[in-house]
Amino acid sequence: MKKRKKGILLILSLLGVLPGVLMSISFAGAACKKGDANMDGDIDHADLYEIKELLRLDDACRPAPECADYDGDGSITVFDVRSVLIALNKECAPGDANTSGHLTLADICKIEKMIAEKEYSKCADCNEDGALNTEDITCLRSRMH
Repeated sequence: MKKRKKGILLILSLLGVLPGVLMSISFAGAACKKGDANMDGDIDHADLYEIKELLRLDDACRPAPECADYDGDGSITVFDVRSVLIALNKECAPGDANTSGHLTLADICKIEKMIAEKEYSKCADCNEDGALNTEDITCLRSRMH
């Protein structure tokens, strides 16, 4: 796999692909967070830059890495940039997984789905321990009553 990955990187560099785009390409089997376009494990302003770079390419040249596709629609669009911006700037109460401003059953459903899909959101992390699990659901239930 390493040789194949290095070979692909070499081919892309010979074709003159931008270094920023090079960081955004995901390979088969590579795990990443939605919105983590540069695949460094964090969703931050560097990912916004990477997604914007992908948008500058012509459609024929634009790779569609899973990591940069924040909204999961199968393509890289301005909506991915918008979604990452919202995620970075959104203030929320711990446990407010759907960022509605209210702690409701909808938040519990959202957290359950995120746990099943192994996703993380600061807003969903009710007990603020840096992990999303059933303890967050228990925490949210206690705050709702």
